[in-house]
Amino acid sequence: YEKTSITDPGALGIVGLTSGTRILGTPAVTASAGAVYKRPLFGQTSGFLSVDYSYTGDSVSLLNGGGGSLAIRPSYSLVNTRFGLSWGNSELALNIRNLTNAKPNLGDIGYVGYAQYEQNGTTIIPQVATLPPVTFTLEFKQSL
Repeated sequence: YEKTSITDPGALGIVGLTSGTRILGTPAVTASAGAVYKRPLFGQTSGFLSVDYSYTGDSVSLLNGGGGSLAIRPSYSLVNTRFGLSWGNSELALNIRNLTNAKPNLGDIGYVGYAQYEQNGTTIIPQVATLPPVTFTLEFKQSL
């Protein structure tokens, strides 16, 4: 848990930020947990499973609504898992990143390199920063 606030908005007061406003882009709460389970199966072969979970709480968006109104970026969770077999000096594993295919908005800044488009006569800059989609990788390791 982290409590942050602006003590002196300086020039940001022009856009409505005041003393006491949360620091932009900083979540108040973050948490993570993980677990690993390993079990002998047969001979020198063992099976294993690991899971990790992380939570990032809501934050004030880097873009605000002006006039003191703040845009809030919602909280999100991320789950990764890995399971497989190990024997001797070898390991075969399936890794799954972003198991729930979470797609949070991680960036609100309209970067110069991204194309703009029109919607109802208003120029929109896409908000494209997010997590990679669910990703599966098969991994083989051999120790010498």
